[in-house]
Amino acid sequence: MLTFPIILTNGSVPFPNKRSLAGDSVHSVLDTTINHIPFMRTMGNRLSELLGEPNDIILMNLARVYIAEALSKWCTNIIPLDTSFIRTTSGISIKITYTLAGDNTEQFIEKSLS
Repeated sequence: MLTFPIILTNGSVPFPNKRSLAGDSVHSVLDTTINHIPFMRTMGNRLSELLGEPNDIILMNLARVYIAEALSKWCTNIIPLDTSFIRTTSGISIKITYTLAGDNTEQFIEKSLS
């Protein structure tokens, strides 16, 4: 990720590789709710709609659908492989396993929904 102020490394700007950019994109989509960004009202996910729901299998299935919707719309360069859930006392921990298009290396990110 490019930071400001720009920090030079060996006299040039370090650019991230496409794996880290894809991970940043997934995090951005999962951390953004719909109607949160002005002029990009459809960017994001609907996970915030689940905050008042009981911690059960229906919640997990809805979260899986909402995550798949958001990633298919906003992260077209990734291929989601699996979405798993772990129940905790405070909510649900979500682990999303994916690969980049044209790459067979599996990557994952984790997010908590509480």
